[in-house]
Amino acid sequence: MFSTLQDRAGILDDPFAKIKAMEKHTRGRLNFTVDELATICRKAKGSFRYMIAIGLYTGARLSDVINLRWQDIRDDRIEIVPQKTSRRGKRVVLPIHPTLAALLSERRAQVTGDYVFPDEREAHAKDTSAIAKRFRDFLQACGITTTEAKTEKTQRQHAAVIKGFHSLRHSFVSMCAMNNVPQVAIQDLVGHGSPAMTALYSHANFDQKLDAIAGLPDTFAPTPAKNKRDDRAAVMRNQ
Repeated sequence: MFSTLQDRAGILDDPFAKIKAMEKHTRGRLNFTVDELATICRKAKGSFRYMIAIGLYTGARLSDVINLRWQDIRDDRIEIVPQKTSRRGKRVVLPIHPTLAALLSERRAQVTGDYVFPDEREAHAKDTSAIAKRFRDFLQACGITTTEAKTEKTQRQHAAVIKGFHSLRHSFVSMCAMNNVPQVAIQDLVGHGSPAMTALYSHANFDQKLDAIAGLPDTFAPTPAKNKRDDRAAVMRNQ
């Protein structure tokens, strides 16, 4: 603001120079623990069951999940332009985990029309925070703490949200890292790597990302499922 005043009004001294900025205390979303994920997947019903699966196995943001169309879904991948970075027009290609493929097949038999979640999309259009609030209510019903209380030290007006739908994105990245997925592949999958990092490393090819996603654990299974990574990847390569 002062730079504009300096140029247009010829002001030489910065009147804001000695004003000390208030220290900021920020807190991002946390990822879910293994036990929390097991509880979430076990208790999820209706649309949330499928929305959670997409968020967990692709790292997609809530707005992209809500606006997902059937035409975005191929046999082995989901292709979207994330709404948050839509001005750049960069298309993100997300391999489909075998568990997610089965759940999407279930969902396809439940709804008609162009969108995977038509009711949630309509509610989101009326109130962009509606679905996020419903999901936090669901988490609380699962016994999961979703907010961090205000303290005098943080100087916040309201309690900070520490766990919500976006936590599935954090969990996705954490699971990829634990599964030894290369950092460049993770950045490509979540679609928000820095330009400097993108320039230094080549993009991971689709087969590498397919292997990475197929190796993630099946948290929806009531008992530990057999790892289908090799079989799934082999089938996709032969198609």
